[in-house]
Amino acid sequence: MSKFIILISLLIIPITVDAGIRYSIDADFNPESGSIRGVLHVRLNEDKGHFLILYPNIYQKELAPESYPRKFNPGSMRILSIADGENNPLEPIQVDGLRFTVHSLKPLQEIRIEFLTKIPDKLGPFGHHDGITVFQGGWHPILADSSEGELPLSDYIVKITVPSSYSILHTGVSLREEGYRDKRIIEFEAKNIKSPTVVISKRFVRTEAKIGSISYE
Repeated sequence: MSKFIILISLLIIPITVDAGIRYSIDADFNPESGSIRGVLHVRLNEDKGHFLILYPNIYQKELAPESYPRKFNPGSMRILSIADGENNPLEPIQVDGLRFTVHSLKPLQEIRIEFLTKIPDKLGPFGHHDGITVFQGGWHPILADSSEGELPLSDYIVKITVPSSYSILHTGVSLREEGYRDKRIIEFEAKNIKSPTVVISKRFVRTEAKIGSISYE
């Protein structure tokens, strides 16, 4: 069994900037297929031309052969549906493999996107291997400020459902965790970031520590 170390900073430094975009994500992780399927609601402070970035599509090609411990297998993201806040269908226009434009005949205040992300079997910040899955750098559709892909600071509320034997590390603050049949549901909030990092595994061991009167888990 291969061994490797994943080093990810989950520390968030508060920034006193009002995020212009607010995301709400409800996603389901499937370890069997190495995929995550979800519904994303985006609330906008202002309406303008919006560029939708599908970051995982850069992994449709082999970028670093040494990152694939077995053989190359592509990662990808597909938009299954997209609509405005009143559930009127929108038609994204593809710019290239990563970018889409989203336009509407009337001002947009909310966008609803159903998506499917395939995670490749690879090492690094976006991949799964040896029982550990890492989502870092845009595992969900992201709205960019411009066609150059500049990502604004945004606020997130994320709910992820995983098999009950799995645990999650994530950026932000935990809101709730509950079990339902053979599933575990984790909800967290993260503010003033570009995209939340999530690490999923059933190999994590939960420990507790106490510094002074503050307990950590």
